Amino acid sequence: MSLVGLTSGDRREVLSLPGASIVSLGWAPSGRAIAVAAEGPRTRILVWPVATRGGARLLAETPGPVRDLGWSPDGRTIAWLAEAGTPAVWRVMTVPAAGGTARDMTAPSHGSPQRLSWSPDGRLSVVLANGGATWFDLCREPRRECTTVMPPGIAVLLTAPVWSRDTERYVVVGRPADHGPEVFAGLIPPPPTTRPDSIGVNPPPVRRVTFSNP
Repeated sequence: MSLVGLTSGDRREVLSLPGASIVSLGWAPSGRAIAVAAEGPRTRILVWPVATRGGARLLAETPGPVRDLGWSPDGRTIAWLAEAGTPAVWRVMTVPAAGGTARDMTAPSHGSPQRLSWSPDGRLSVVLANGGATWFDLCREPRRECTTVMPPGIAVLLTAPVWSRDTERYVVVGRPADHGPEVFAGLIPPPPTTRPDSIGVNPPPVRRVTFSNP
C-alpha cells in the first residue's frame, strides 16, 4: 500500500504484505488509521496507524473474499461483507476498531447482502438481492433493526448508496429493466415501524436523475 501526496505527487510505500493482495480499504474518520482487507490463504482485516507508521494490527480473519470495508462515522466500528458458508453467501460483519470479536450482523431477510456502506448517522446501508430483485435496507447496529429505503422492482442496484450529510437523501447507481445503468435519488422514509423482515415497508418514491442513451 502506498500514500501519494496530493500537492507534491510524492509516492511512498507504507505497508507491504507479502503473499497477500489488498482488496478493500478505508480511512478512519480521524484520518489517523487505515483499515485494509488483505486477501491471501485467508483474508485478514488489519488496521495501519498513519500517524506512527508502525506495524499493522490484526482485527479479524475470514476464509473467503471481503469487500466494502468501511469505518463507522464515530470511528468505533469497522464493517465489511465477507463471503462464507456452503453454499457461499455474503454476510455483514463488524468488529470494534479498538479490537475485539468480529460479529455477524446480517439481519433476518428474504435477501442476500450484496453491497455495504455506512450512513452519516451511523447506520448500515445494505443492498440485498433475491433472484433478479434488489433493494436496500438501512439497519441499526447492533440490534439489526432494518427498514427498506429503496424497494425492489425499480432497478438492479450496482453500488451501495451514498448519503447526504444529514442522512435524509441518498443516491445509488442501478440498472432499470429497459436501460443501462442510471443514477437514482430518494429520501429516507419517515420514522418507521421496524420489523425483522423489512419487505413490505412503503418508503417515499425514488426518482431517476440521469437519462443516458441506451
